[in-house]
Amino acid sequence: MKILSRLTNKIYKYIYKRAWYEIIYFWTGKKYVSLYDKYIGQKKIFLLMEPEYGNLGDHAIAYASEKFINDKFPEYKLISVSESDTCIHLKSIKAVCEEGDLFFIQGGGNMGSLYPYIERMRRFCVKKIKNNPVICLPVSVYFENNFNGRKELKKSINVYNSSTNLIIYTRDIASYDYLRRYVIRDNVKLVPDMVFYLAGKTKKEISKNEDYLVCLRKEKESAIGEEKREEISRILLKNYNNVFLYDTTIWRTVNIGFREIELDTLFRMFSRAKCVITDRMHGMIIAFIMGTPCVVLESFDTKILGSYEWIKDSKKVRIIRANEIENISKYIDDICEMSEQFDFVELHKKFDNMGNDILNGRY
Repeated sequence: MKILSRLTNKIYKYIYKRAWYEIIYFWTGKKYVSLYDKYIGQKKIFLLMEPEYGNLGDHAIAYASEKFINDKFPEYKLISVSESDTCIHLKSIKAVCEEGDLFFIQGGGNMGSLYPYIERMRRFCVKKIKNNPVICLPVSVYFENNFNGRKELKKSINVYNSSTNLIIYTRDIASYDYLRRYVIRDNVKLVPDMVFYLAGKTKKEISKNEDYLVCLRKEKESAIGEEKREEISRILLKNYNNVFLYDTTIWRTVNIGFREIELDTLFRMFSRAKCVITDRMHGMIIAFIMGTPCVVLESFDTKILGSYEWIKDSKKVRIIRANEIENISKYIDDICEMSEQFDFVELHKKFDNMGNDILNGRY
């Protein structure tokens, strides 16, 4: 029985890792063509792999991506496809796809081996879409330096190097340099995270309250343990009255139709707070675009430092390391005294160039 159980487990893993998306793609076929055939004759952009899980940072990326596409490609009809529908509907989408249509793939911190099912889905989409441009929106790249990480890296690079119609946008210099070492075509570009596109385009609360918003992660991307999180809480509760714990990840499904409701709550909380203390990249970015002072703890990967490079001249964002936590109150008080009107022009130039490159086929 043990041998049979191990064999069954191996078969299941093989199917999941290697054949699952192929099975779905084959089995569903063109079953969902009726959802898309009404768009035949129109210029279309398909935005694939939009999130439905509770990471509101990724939903902010999707929201900003949709806004970017609608602003920069007004002649195109934007069709959003959720992550759960992407592989199921892909054959039907390809059946109505015409020359000149574009495919965009949701960006984020998920290119690599930390979130393998997302990376496998991205590879699958790139393999299946052969006749139209595929644009991977800005990603961070992290393949672990172990057997599994190297194996996933090899698979990804083989797929990306085999595609002649692919452009990959990275959102930090470390990810850009990493991919450039492996991708043989000149199709890796560097731009800010998509949420930066909302800078100057999102309503801010005029009046601030006295809330200190603490937004710290607890999962595998955290660079600080429970002990450090408790130390931060002790220091803040000792020095400030209105300390609130909040997270940009909520533990429920967020469908595309409810995204803006959840993001509106998030944006209002960050906009009204006196200061945000976070180790989440999008906690930092959302605080920045809302004009809220923010103290940021480094994460173990390149995401935070890479995104900070785009706004390093801001007086209202301060990066600290774990060994500086004991002085966190001083850093908070210092940045809360700062005043600035950050000029978003340079950020928006990056997105203007990105839109022009895609429209003009420079990929």
